[in-house]
Amino acid sequence: MAADGGYQISGVGSFCSGCDNAQWQLLGGMIPQADGAAQPGFFLLRSDDCTIDDNWHTMGLAGTGSKNIVVSNAFVPFHRTLAFAELLDASAPGMRTNPNPVYRQSFLAVLPIAIVAPVLGIAEGALADFLAMASVRTTRGAVAGGNRRMADFSAVQLRLAEASASIDAARLMIFRDLAEAFAIAARGDPLGIDVRLRNRRDQAFSVRLLIAAIDALFLAAGGQGLFLEQPLQRAWRDAHAAASHISLNWDSAGSMYGQFMLGLEPKGQY
Repeated sequence: MAADGGYQISGVGSFCSGCDNAQWQLLGGMIPQADGAAQPGFFLLRSDDCTIDDNWHTMGLAGTGSKNIVVSNAFVPFHRTLAFAELLDASAPGMRTNPNPVYRQSFLAVLPIAIVAPVLGIAEGALADFLAMASVRTTRGAVAGGNRRMADFSAVQLRLAEASASIDAARLMIFRDLAEAFAIAARGDPLGIDVRLRNRRDQAFSVRLLIAAIDALFLAAGGQGLFLEQPLQRAWRDAHAAASHISLNWDSAGSMYGQFMLGLEPKGQY
């Protein structure tokens, strides 16, 4: 609620990655307005004003430590709040002040890449691990034909081709979108809705491609890929955990872009 010089806030923030090592916590919430309404935005709090709830016990991405942050009647001054809308159109105070184009780009047009990029790295690692295994492994299953080199199976060869193509396609989209957004910001031009929506589409679709690549490799590995000492199962778990992030939801991002193509008002955040 509003207070003299800022706000008194209480509540719980979820999925706060890296909170254990941070001196400050950035929490989303509704910022009260003078007219009595509220708009979505962010509050910046000192870690000393928060409590960490150790609830991050997950099947993947365990290392991110994305725990809950609990706040009870903490004061946040006006200057440590930021409206979400200002981030979307790159009009936030820091974006206007900092001349570096990296900091003058539309929030959702580029920030989800911080989640996409690890999935790309996971997929590339899974491909390397699968190649290392398939190059030397000899099968034992009677159904597939025992004592045959895994590398000789056409199914294995095809899964490798599919996975590598999907990874390449995702990488090309990611790097193209980042380069174009940076170039537009460097010129001092606003990032149009068409590019913002295109980037949101590509962020979600590139993760679909990367998940498909990892799935293909994991299934082709057979029973050996199930053991906990095998890196493939960890890649599968971590990638699927990352893909569950709401920013990468294909139904949401894909629908928005489809609406835009049809001349409709996109429903969602971009």
